[in-house]
Amino acid sequence: MQIKKISRYVIYLFSLFLISLGGAISIKANLGTSPIICLPYVSSLIMKMSVGTVCLIFNVIFIAVQVILLRSGFERRQYLQIVVGTIFSLSIDFSMMLVSFLNPADYLSQFATLLLSCVVVA
Repeated sequence: MQIKKISRYVIYLFSLFLISLGGAISIKANLGTSPIICLPYVSSLIMKMSVGTVCLIFNVIFIAVQVILLRSGFERRQYLQIVVGTIFSLSIDFSMMLVSFLNPADYLSQFATLLLSCVVVA
């Protein structure tokens, strides 16, 4: 039973990484981003912060809003969202570093990069 639970966590963490990698690739395609990265990416351009840092800030704000709205209905275990958000945010910054070499110059290579991001996220 314990091994099954650990394997679920490993798969979940790997999935978070794939989503962040796909988002980073879509940013590098420069043809639009995936919905989960869109707001943090645009905000990072305005605030001059990394996409992962801005994503973490938004996640913490969203959790704070949940606490305010749910009040006593907000269970303590839901604070684990902060841990997951932190892992996801670090994963975004790591993925951005991994794909820093990608700089598609023409429309065809941008489109191919965008398709790659869709495949990675899927």
